[in-house]
Amino acid sequence: MGKFTSDEIGRLLGDLPNWEVRDGRLWREYRFDSHSLASLFAAACSYLAEVHDHHPDLDLRWRTVVIVLWTHSEGGVTDKDVAAAERFEKLFGGL
Repeated sequence: MGKFTSDEIGRLLGDLPNWEVRDGRLWREYRFDSHSLASLFAAACSYLAEVHDHHPDLDLRWRTVVIVLWTHSEGGVTDKDVAAAERFEKLFGGL
């Protein structure tokens, strides 16, 4: 596993249209109708991260959850980050 180049990340974002790159990391903001739903989503993301042993930065603020993904050991975005983003998208789509 190695980190993706900027061009590779750009192509990958075609499959993750709601994600963007900020400071070399995958970034996504999720908005909800209530704080309870945002909290539930953040907790579910945390659980999925633990199961897959790949932990994002999660920021819960009222009705918003921000997720930032990058692989610390590689110093950039890897296939682990893309897989995590896909899991979070699937989870969000099921709410």
